[in-house]
Amino acid sequence: MTNRIAQGMSALVVSCMAMFACSTPAFGAESLSFNWISFSAANNARLNAQTGWGSPDGNTRELQFEHFGQNDWGSFYFDLQSTNGKGVGAVPALGDNGSAVDMYVAAVPTVSLSKLTGKTFTLGRISDVSLIASLQQSSYFHYQAVELGLNLSIYAPGFLIFDTGILTHNTWWDVSPTFDRNTGRNYRLDKNKWVWRTYMVSRPIDIGSQRFNFNLQSYINTSGNGSQNKHGTEVLLISDYLWNIGSNSDYQIGLRHIYSTHKNSPVVGPGNNTYHSSVPYLLFKYTL
Repeated sequence: MTNRIAQGMSALVVSCMAMFACSTPAFGAESLSFNWISFSAANNARLNAQTGWGSPDGNTRELQFEHFGQNDWGSFYFDLQSTNGKGVGAVPALGDNGSAVDMYVAAVPTVSLSKLTGKTFTLGRISDVSLIASLQQSSYFHYQAVELGLNLSIYAPGFLIFDTGILTHNTWWDVSPTFDRNTGRNYRLDKNKWVWRTYMVSRPIDIGSQRFNFNLQSYINTSGNGSQNKHGTEVLLISDYLWNIGSNSDYQIGLRHIYSTHKNSPVVGPGNNTYHSSVPYLLFKYTL
């Protein structure tokens, strides 16, 4: 187990340095930029064999750094998370007792077709069309994901950012000797699937003298069942409901709600089953 954690941490350090440090010079100066630091905590975070979130006692704490910027080519989103608890990511049915910390990193660059070609791609509420990639890695069984596709930037009243698109979806666990009967094989989670990704950040919502915000990340995998795709349709919704302290949007507190569902989870048990989790987190968010 110690070897799994050490290898995962080393890989994530390299990923963070490569993906985030190189993003600005690669895509140019950013015309719009946000940096957020968040702390959240839950006492009923159910174990999730797909994401590695949750713990046996349900008590988890998460420290997160996010960056979003628009640049000369398109945009860039970066997400770094550290989830802490007792037995985070444990999958007892697979002989794994989890760890004290799980690290996750994601980089999502887009290349705007309008910026690339100098032509307009506006159509109705669609303000732009972009090529998009998503690279993800986690210390949880060395989880890795590669996604490529098309992204639509939507003009929606009340939202500062509204991106939605379809991407190819390939994910796997880089299996360590402590997992999968010591075979040392990679375990393919998803092969040539499709995922519908949505990312939304609201403008400030004023109700009387109080100011609120709403953010959403949505991932819906609609490829269904099969010999390689036995986890069925996978849904992951992460929504933030935030109150601005003293009407200052730099300091926010509120609720983060994470909903997840998929089929055939070893957390539920062997055989055909359906996994559901709905977890509220207390959330503090600071805008740098």
